[in-house]
Amino acid sequence: MTERSLVLALVLGLSLALAPRAVASDPNYPTKRVRLIIPFSAGGSLDLLARVLAQAVGAQWHQPVLIENRPGADGELGAALVTRAAPDGYSLMATSQSIATNVSSHPARTYDPQNDLSPVMVIASTNSVLFASPSLHANSVADVIRAAKAQPGRLNYASQGTGTSGYWAIELFKLQAGLDIVHIPFNNYGQQTSALLNGDIAVATVTVPQAFGLIETGRLKPLAVSGSKRSSALPDVPTMQEAGVSSYEAATWYGLYAAGGTPKEIIATINAGFKAALDSADVKARLVSFGIEPVGGSPEHLRDYLAKETVKWAKVMKASGIRP
Repeated sequence: MTERSLVLALVLGLSLALAPRAVASDPNYPTKRVRLIIPFSAGGSLDLLARVLAQAVGAQWHQPVLIENRPGADGELGAALVTRAAPDGYSLMATSQSIATNVSSHPARTYDPQNDLSPVMVIASTNSVLFASPSLHANSVADVIRAAKAQPGRLNYASQGTGTSGYWAIELFKLQAGLDIVHIPFNNYGQQTSALLNGDIAVATVTVPQAFGLIETGRLKPLAVSGSKRSSALPDVPTMQEAGVSSYEAATWYGLYAAGGTPKEIIATINAGFKAALDSADVKARLVSFGIEPVGGSPEHLRDYLAKETVKWAKVMKASGIRP
């Protein structure tokens, strides 16, 4: 082989290696186990949701759906892993709205969620619940606002890190209510809870499934939920809008994705399988008892919703002066 032929062969090989992957649709999908990647640690609301659905979908498909937790970088490590997987439907990911907020807070991410992942559906959503420390003596959202405005820059709030749902929920609250509250990140939920109960932290939000334990202590009163509608698990707790923060909406939502380029026929099969699970009376009852609301819908709905959420949280980040 001449030097010119060798160079051409190497260039051709590199071009083929970098070309978009194409996978033929398998009419018998799935014929083997499916892995469902959760880009967060075990034990959270998303992990709980995914395990309930994995069991139901696996029984329906007669193939195991195995949960694989891949935490790190606010969900970015697990998501990047799925973008590199073969687009054959055997590597799925269930993630939170962090996939939208990370577009702004992690601008150096190695993938584009709209192009490198195939949307399947919005699986479910859950509210976050606003709590105030007993030391604040707040019985309503209005009380929190008055306390914060009376001492700007003195109150603080807890989250499990910049970019988490609890972080964004309070940042939106600060922005819309015109508050100056300082962010204090914690390594884990246990530390955050202790700080809130002991009065080291003034306010925090946690998801409804996590809120049950705090309410049961009798020391903390749920002041409001973050969604546009009340939680069916906490029907007596008002929304932030009802509590006086107009147009506020920061529900935590969970989306299901496959690797980018997965054939539409396989996406349709996955969508149908998870929809059947969400429509199951048993699954629905279990999720609602945890404070998680089943959603469902088409791949197009998730694609459009991701685009809308990306724009929304980018505006919050810019208005709040938050740096990536």
